Amino acid sequence: MTSDHVVSLLEKEYQAIQLFVSSMPHIEELAEPDIPKLLSRTVFAIMAVRHCYRMAETEVVFECGSRVPLPSLPSPFIAFFRRVAEKAPGFKTVVDWEPQSYCALQAMQFFSGNTVRIGFPKTAIITKTPTPEYSRVELLPNL
Repeated sequence: MTSDHVVSLLEKEYQAIQLFVSSMPHIEELAEPDIPKLLSRTVFAIMAVRHCYRMAETEVVFECGSRVPLPSLPSPFIAFFRRVAEKAPGFKTVVDWEPQSYCALQAMQFFSGNTVRIGFPKTAIITKTPTPEYSRVELLPNL
C-alpha cells in the first residue's frame, strides 16, 4: 500500500466527516468561516472515533469499505492507526454504541475545538435549548 493510496482513502474520510458536519442540526447558525476552523482542529479526533467504531482486530476499515491490514500501512500512518487499534476494543465494549450516541460523540468531538482561537469569547457558556425533537447545545456569550 502506498502513501498516496492511504492519503486518497483519508481524503474520502475527510469528505464523509464534512458531510456529517454539514448535516448536523442548526449547523448553519455557526459563522461559515468557523466551520472549517473547528473541523481542522478536530478532524483527527473524529477520524479516530470513526475508526475505533469500524476497526477490525488488525485491519483498518475505511469509510469507503476498503480494509487494510495494519502492518501494510506506510510508516507515516502506522503510529496513528496503531494507537487507534489499541483503543478500539475498549471503545467498543464500554458503551453500546447506538447510532444516536455514536453521532452525538462525533458532534461533541467537532465542538471540542478550541473556541477561543476562532474568535469566540473566553466567557462563552453552554446552554441547552429544548425543542420538541431534541435539545441542542449552543454557545452564548456571558452577559
